[in-house]
Amino acid sequence: MIFLKDLECVCEILYTFVTLSLTLKKQSINNEKI
Repeated sequence: MIFLKDLECVCEILYTFVTLSLTLKKQSINNEKI
């Protein structure tokens, strides 16, 4: 059960990181267009 909890936490961190990087990529692409 502890392992599953850790895995869940890692997944949340990874998800947040991916979302942030995608958002940053979109912003940089938008900045290039302007």
